[in-house]
Amino acid sequence: MSAISGAAPPTLVELDGSQHADPATRDYDVQRTAFLNKSGWYVLRFWNNDVQQNLDGVLKTILLALNREPSP
Repeated sequence: MSAISGAAPPTLVELDGSQHADPATRDYDVQRTAFLNKSGWYVLRFWNNDVQQNLDGVLKTILLALNREPSP
């Protein structure tokens, strides 16, 4: 997890390894993300292999998220 300071709302980038494919872990991730969203955080999740194989795409997604209009 990495927090991006200065972002509005505060933004977290989560990198998930293969253990996050496990159903119990997925359920935990969904609950955790919902909790973070309700607490005012915007959460971006990427698979580790996406970062390794498509870093440019991941970075573009992060930049688009950081430049999005805040929701009312």
